Amino acid sequence: MLDAEAGHPGRWRRELERRQAILDEAKGKDHRAALALLGLVPALGGELPRDELVAFVEGVRDDRKRHPLVRAVAADGRAQLHEDAGELEQAWKAYADNGRILSWQVAGPFDNGNRGGHGQAYGPEREAYEVGQSFADGKRVGEPVAWQAYEAENTLAGGYLSFDEFLRPNEYVTAYATTWIRVPKKTRAVLHMGTGGAHKVWVNEALVGEGRAYRRPTPWQEAYAVELDAGWNRVLVKVGCELGSWGLFARVSDAKGAPLEGAQIVGSPAVAKGALPVAAVNPKGLDVSIEEDPDADAERLRKQAPESLLELFEAAAEKEAKRTYANKERLALPSGDGRQGADAVALTELYHWIAPFGADDFTARDAARAAHAASASTRSALFLALAEDDPARARQALEAGVARGRERLAGKGPGQPASPEQARHEAALVAQMLIELAYANANLGLNRRAEALVEEAAQLAPDDALIELARLDELGQDGLALAALAWIEDLRGRYPHSATVMREHANRLFAVGRV
Repeated sequence: MLDAEAGHPGRWRRELERRQAILDEAKGKDHRAALALLGLVPALGGELPRDELVAFVEGVRDDRKRHPLVRAVAADGRAQLHEDAGELEQAWKAYADNGRILSWQVAGPFDNGNRGGHGQAYGPEREAYEVGQSFADGKRVGEPVAWQAYEAENTLAGGYLSFDEFLRPNEYVTAYATTWIRVPKKTRAVLHMGTGGAHKVWVNEALVGEGRAYRRPTPWQEAYAVELDAGWNRVLVKVGCELGSWGLFARVSDAKGAPLEGAQIVGSPAVAKGALPVAAVNPKGLDVSIEEDPDADAERLRKQAPESLLELFEAAAEKEAKRTYANKERLALPSGDGRQGADAVALTELYHWIAPFGADDFTARDAARAAHAASASTRSALFLALAEDDPARARQALEAGVARGRERLAGKGPGQPASPEQARHEAALVAQMLIELAYANANLGLNRRAEALVEEAAQLAPDDALIELARLDELGQDGLALAALAWIEDLRGRYPHSATVMREHANRLFAVGRV
């Protein structure tokens, strides 16, 4: 049911409205505005008219009052929309203008058995760079590996450099990528990184950053402060892999996160021999690492860290926690409306989107538990469920969130929605959690319970197309294929821009032999 005047604009338009509300509240340099942009294109691309999404991201990208990092996230979103539309030349330019590093040379694979490749210095570390050089210590004995040019014009993938795409084998391996950045004068800059595995980053001959997490790569996981000399500077990145995604994102910015003015980034510069820095970064082949002082003051280290999305959100959550304890608010019960612990919940949401930790690191889970303890809101329960590593505890978090949402919508207890709009968003959030619970129950064989939860979700959010798809799937499973087809055809009329509905329509046509 679509009825915008009655507060039922449809799932995807309501999500865009929710994100707009974040922008309206997080004004000026407020870093939390990034939560309106992270995941926007995957969530809404192909579901709403493209020009609306373009206007949304361009409005943030071009707003000079916004934080430079928030504007950078918006600029990435604009590039993604170009890419999704097949406008590869415009997408390449948009990514490049935002500081994304798209031009590389890559060498590999090298061995990473038992994660040993991180500390093993292979040829690209030990030897000075030369055009056409090859290395004898590759993963496959007797098969030298050489530098290969990688240009992203036709394989943008969000600015992602994928080793998986053309290096084999691609399991239990490591590889190197190198490029050069030219700046007109000595410059302080930041390298924003995202990697699928353990990594090291050198600028010229200095090791500027490393990490040991094996994770899903996203663009905003790390940030490393660097000093760029006037002229050309070499960047060398090493990334390991076991079984997951193998590759990296990289972006260079000024100290505040804005694109670096006057920078030129080229993977294979056409310059005279001797014009480029090519020295070996680890000529002695040592297991080099950045030493961390376990006794160092955390606050001092944070002040020394470059400005990044992660640093901004973590600092705000830490400040909120200190303020709460100073005011002894810990003695009061959480309001349940999201006001208490707002920065802690925002941090858990950021962790969800950028995935900075490996599967063996429970920082995100523990932060979500602490945030829910402080907030006790429906939304904090959702992100706790998403962060839990134990399916049973994830289900408990969903059940607690649904119970809390039911109370708020019924006008019981503290933290009731302050406006009809807030009530609609709360209802949609509860409906989303009910669907997650329904799938969890179905996986346990509790089909009647699952059907009841789907029905309740439909009552709360009658304009949610995904809930309708879940219900018509039940029809199909009950043998009512033609009824399911009639329903999806009705959905096509109500959601003409939805790629999700179009795909399901095609599946239903195939199921009844109408292809």
